[in-house]
Amino acid sequence: MPAFQRRFEEVVAGTLTTEHLVRPVEVAAVLPLSRINEDFLPSLRRMEPLAPATPTQSLPRSGW
Repeated sequence: MPAFQRRFEEVVAGTLTTEHLVRPVEVAAVLPLSRINEDFLPSLRRMEPLAPATPTQSLPRSGW
């Protein structure tokens, strides 16, 4: 088994690029900061995923 693991890691190290290691982010909507208020976070929490494998929401920013 150590020989298989060593060879596997060699092949993977020679094949993977940084693009393979970074999960793409899908932006579903753009929301201006002026729309975020005290009701926003509770609403966002209600949309959190229930399955463990489902990624959580993120709030990308632009123009900073």
